[in-house]
Amino acid sequence: LQGDGVPKDEVEGLKWLTLAGRGGLERAQMSLASHYSQEGSTPDDYLKAMAWWKRAARHGNRAAMAELGKAFHEGKRIRKDLLEAYIWLSLAYLKRDYTMPPSVKEIEAVLSTEQKERAKNRLDSWVVFPNDKW
Repeated sequence: LQGDGVPKDEVEGLKWLTLAGRGGLERAQMSLASHYSQEGSTPDDYLKAMAWWKRAARHGNRAAMAELGKAFHEGKRIRKDLLEAYIWLSLAYLKRDYTMPPSVKEIEAVLSTEQKERAKNRLDSWVVFPNDKW
């Protein structure tokens, strides 16, 4: 994509980056998500970005989890979903020394008891997959 050491060719770059992302390389997955989520990208491109963030998140990438949480919280380019936002942001900060950001606590305050229970069940059952082709 960048043309480092070779002529810039976005189509060829995306082809190789996609192969690497499908092969489980988190760095490629995050690069693809970044590419497809750029300002001015189409709604379909943004859905591709979400899919790549989800792949990276399933491999334990906390930055991807935070991006997913932010996207669901803001609801600017996808449907706003506070339950999903809460789950992804919680996962991003789980097992870290960070204090939970205010947005997570604010979201938790407006979730119903049923939503909190669903979130707890999903958080409790969270499994990080090894870098495989899932």
